[in-house]
Amino acid sequence: MTKVPRRNLAYNVPEVLALPSLTVVYNSVYKNQIMAMKLDLPKNLWHKVPASGLVGGYDSRPAENVGVEVHHNIRCLVNDVYDSFKSVAKGERWDHVFDFAASLTPRMVRKSYETVMAGITCEPGMVPISKLAGYFSVTSPDEVVEKLIMKPLRDRVCRKGMIPKRHVIDPNELKQLAEMEISSLIKKIGCLRETLKDKGLDKLVIPYPENVSTVNEVFGALYGSNVLKRTLKRKDMD
Repeated sequence: MTKVPRRNLAYNVPEVLALPSLTVVYNSVYKNQIMAMKLDLPKNLWHKVPASGLVGGYDSRPAENVGVEVHHNIRCLVNDVYDSFKSVAKGERWDHVFDFAASLTPRMVRKSYETVMAGITCEPGMVPISKLAGYFSVTSPDEVVEKLIMKPLRDRVCRKGMIPKRHVIDPNELKQLAEMEISSLIKKIGCLRETLKDKGLDKLVIPYPENVSTVNEVFGALYGSNVLKRTLKRKDMD
């Protein structure tokens, strides 16, 4: 740890530790701990990153995006898209970033649908179709539109000889539809790991039983190739 670069830290600027198979950006070193801001692959390994993005990436400042990514994962689960989950860590909770299954809980699902329902009903007369299409599958999107929009239009909004009323989505009808989705998603979460294994998607994240980099590679990254050569030469002489 004494050889971990610290020069930039003295100027309150993030420092970079370039390992053979990992790039670590950090803003502090405390005892034997590196306070990482970001983990990434080195440039020579970028070509191995899949089109869906790097699985297991880490950024210490994702707080403003956590909710967005949770909603993304819920939409993936709603629409049975199992190969595009995103992993997000907040604060000290980072371990699940390196798991192949997205971190979703029943509470996350319920809170997310509360947000969705509020977004659908907050502006009378305006209907965000993307939310109706993205968050409903137990009841098909066209049936959701029929129940929430078309039927009310026929029954009470548009009447001949009367000025059309402003359309307002029935919150009770919306809640019933949302509850069916929530129940379905909670069941999917319960067997998510098995589903991903059955589809072979648990291989997206492979835990290595030992360090990816060899001892010499890490030594060379920390001390430089010249020091590594001299050290290896001394070992050979001994």
